[in-house]
This record gives sequence, structure tokens and C-alpha cells, in this order.
Amino acid sequence: MGLHSRHGLPPTIWAGHYIPGDSYEGRMMTLDEGWLAVSRRLTDQKPAPELVGSPAWGLPDSPTWTAQQENAPVIAGIDVNIVEPNRALEISRVRFWAPSLASNILYEVYTVVGTDYQLVHSATGDTLGQIGWQIIPTQFNRIVLTGAVFQVVLSTRNTQSTTEGTYHYQYEGSKSGNDDPGEGKISRNGGRTVLRISDVDYNKDDPPEVHNITVGSVLRMTERSSQNRWEEYNVIAPKTDNGNWYNVPVEHVDSGSQTLRDNEIDLRVINPASLPVDYVELTDGYLNTPNARGVVRIGDGPITNTDDAYGVDIETQELVVSPDWDLIAATG
Repeated sequence: MGLHSRHGLPPTIWAGHYIPGDSYEGRMMTLDEGWLAVSRRLTDQKPAPELVGSPAWGLPDSPTWTAQQENAPVIAGIDVNIVEPNRALEISRVRFWAPSLASNILYEVYTVVGTDYQLVHSATGDTLGQIGWQIIPTQFNRIVLTGAVFQVVLSTRNTQSTTEGTYHYQYEGSKSGNDDPGEGKISRNGGRTVLRISDVDYNKDDPPEVHNITVGSVLRMTERSSQNRWEEYNVIAPKTDNGNWYNVPVEHVDSGSQTLRDNEIDLRVINPASLPVDYVELTDGYLNTPNARGVVRIGDGPITNTDDAYGVDIETQELVVSPDWDLIAATG
């Protein structure tokens, strides 16, 4: 058995693959069973977490749902927050409950960290085959550690009809900082995940459909002097009203053959109409679950955390993590 030391070396150094029974001083990095870890102190404990039980879904296969309906898009799901020390959850699969098989009902599953929404699956009701749980094909293998907050949500909206308008704006391109773009102007962040839109257009006129932007809206910006320069976005979370401008979370979906320049543009806004959306709720579904809560948002309303469960479920494997190691990443 050896002692792996860092004396005279940088603060964190690579110690190779973990050797059972060896000791590791603090700030040593090693790989154990696909887990990259850094030691916190002198230890001979195993870096890789230990399995507790078997993988399991969090909700029943046949829940006693309460059927709900809203005349607005619905975002609802699970908020995972590991509060117990030295614990972790590995999320392997996700399923969602489809209460409708109508072709005009669009289901979209997102993972959420902070304000970052990542689309992982989408389907219309007519492609699903049967009402009930739908296991999405994506393998997650996502690790949630103590103190981390991670959400999986289902966006459900009715796409049957839309309202739209086209408005003259000045496009300012990518701007750092979440600041007012200025009257009649639009800017974005560097990652194309947020648009900042003035509540008046280039001529200081009122753009009605801009005020109605919501989850499911489509925004297309086209340069007035060159129709090949355009960008199109889907709105994936409710906008924030900052008084005289809006902060709009988006997903960039397409662009023209040439780059959109900082120039005068036409902003085309296509908004979903307020049509019925069905969703399901399980009262007190997470009442005795310390690491999970329900989360729901109706239209542009507030985000609500609750003990109730909604139509999203995750399959998890519980893990115990050594207090002597910080897990950096999982490989393979």
C-alpha cells in the first residue's frame, strides 16, 4: 500500500487511477469507476459513491391524478434539491404523463438549471399512441449532488391557432449584461438564449403582440435591407416585464444564409392563442419526499413550489458520497 503525496507540487495534481487501500493527501485527483474526484483531506476512503438500493421511479405507475385544465400554456414538473449531506442522486430516465392525444397538443420536456432551459424531448399528442406515461428515449445519467438544484419540467401548450404581428425595430446584436436595450431596440445575449425587447417599436408605436409574448411564441427577426439575413427563436419560458422592456428566454432554432447585422429589422411575433390545456396533479405527491418538490407555472404567472406532483417523473439511483472526496465529473 502506498501514500500518494502532493508535497512540492501544484495545489491539485493527478494521481492516476484510484488504488484500493492506498492513502491520498488533500487535493489529489483520481479516477475511480468512471468518477473523477479530488480529495479534501488525507484519506484512504473510496472516491466513487456507493449505491443505495436499486433504481426506482418516484411516482406510481398508476397515479390517482386530479385532472386540471387552463386556458394558457402550463409548465410543471419536479424540483430536485438534495438536502441530506454526503448524498447524491443519479437520474437515469425521465417519463411524462400525456392526458391528451390531440395533434394540436405539444409536449416538451426541459431540464432547468437556474434560468437555463434545455429541450430534451418534444412530441405532439397524436404521435404517442396512448394516454399515460411516456418514457422519453434520451438516457440522462445526470448526477445531482448535495446542495444542487435541478428541475425537469413538462411544457404543455395548445398549438391549434395563433395571433401575430410584424413590427419595425433596431437590432443591436449581442450585448453583455442584462440591460435595457433602449427604445425601439432589440438585443440578445452571447449564447442566443435571451432576447431583450423594447416595449415600443422603432417609431415609438405600441406593438400589441410583443406585449403578449408567452411560452410557445415564435420570434423571427429579418433585416429590412437584406431578406437573407434573419434569425428565428422559440420562447421557452415566461418573459420578464422590466417596465419599458422585456427579457425573453428563447431557443435559437434557425438562421438565414447570411448573418443578421446590427441594423433595422422587422420583428415578426407569432403568439399561441389562449386555448385549453389539460394537465394532471397528484395531491401531496412529494409530501414525504425530502429531496423533491413539485413546481408549476400557468402562462406568465408566478412559479409555485408545492408538495403536489405533476406529470413528470424521474428514475433515480440513490448514492452515498464519501465526505473525504469532491466528485468532479462522471465519465463513460
